[in-house]
Amino acid sequence: AIEKGYTVVCIHEVWHFPTTRRGLFKDYVNTWLKIKEEASRWPSHEFDDPQKFSTFCNSDTLQTKYVVIQSDGRVEVQYTLQEEDKSISPNLNIFVACFTTCWARLKLYDAFDILQERGMPGPPLGDYLGDFKDVLLPDDYIVEFASGGPKNYGHKTHKGKEDCKVQGITPNSLGKR
Repeated sequence: AIEKGYTVVCIHEVWHFPTTRRGLFKDYVNTWLKIKEEASRWPSHEFDDPQKFSTFCNSDTLQTKYVVIQSDGRVEVQYTLQEEDKSISPNLNIFVACFTTCWARLKLYDAFDILQERGMPGPPLGDYLGDFKDVLLPDDYIVEFASGGPKNYGHKTHKGKEDCKVQGITPNSLGKR
């Protein structure tokens, strides 16, 4: 961060861990890779088959919150995994969260360094944990964007899709209207 022009204004606390061990983040990475893969397992192109869509909505592992018809042939489904009711893993803590956030920002800075100017090709995309992923439909692009700060943004695409993300707030059917 300092190399990118940030300055350290104040240090509130320093933690030191005298012992180390290999594989400290193994369970953490495997957990989040599993969650990412589960979230990505039903790409929109697989919903071309009504039977697959019905199977998805009626799955025992999902709790469907709402289904909204967006346009002809396109619906939005919000759901949660039934596993979310289980207790929080002991591998999740503030230090892991800080490490993950730091690593993600470094990845973003690397991408910004590669892209530099507007119009350059995008960063390499992939399906693995830590890879960038294009979440827009083919041949779609963002035409309007608004942000209220980190993890608080919305955008509208050329093809009419609207998306809003606000950390800590889960949109419901009333909020969508």
